Amino acid sequence: MTTKSTVVNLTNHSYFYLAGNDAGAKELYDHVVRINADHITPVDDSLIPTGQFEKVEGTTIDFRHPFHLSDVINQVSNSPSFDHNFYVNHDNARKNNFVASVVHPATGRPIYMYSDQSGVQFYTGNFLPENNSLFGKFGGFIKNTKSFI
Repeated sequence: MTTKSTVVNLTNHSYFYLAGNDAGAKELYDHVVRINADHITPVDDSLIPTGQFEKVEGTTIDFRHPFHLSDVINQVSNSPSFDHNFYVNHDNARKNNFVASVVHPATGRPIYMYSDQSGVQFYTGNFLPENNSLFGKFGGFIKNTKSFI
C-alpha cells in the first residue's frame, strides 16, 4: 500500500516463439504482428521513457494492420529489432480490449492478447546473447502489458 499515487510497472519476461523448438532464430522474421496502438512512448538514450507520446502512423512501427516482421525489422532506426512500448487504444465500454496478435503462418500458431492495461512492450530479443541456441538473439519475442499511473 502507498499513501500517494505511485508508478507501478508490473511485468514479466516470458518469451514466445510460435515456429517451434527446431525452427531456429531465423523463423522469428516470419511471424505476423498486429498491435492495437496509435502511439508509442519514446525513450531516451538510456531507454528511459521521455513522458511523451509519438504517433505510429506512417512509421515502420505502425502495427495497426498485420505485418510480417521480415518486412520491417531491418528498417527500425538504431537497431535491426524492436524494443518499443505501445500505448494501447481502448474502448472504455470494454473491460478487456484487444491489445495484440502474433501468428506464425507456417504452423498456424496464434497468440491473441486482451487487457485492461494501457501499454504493451514489444521486444524481439535484440539484447539476448548472440549464440547458436534457440533462445539467443532474435530467439523469441515478448509482449508485456503495462499500466501507467
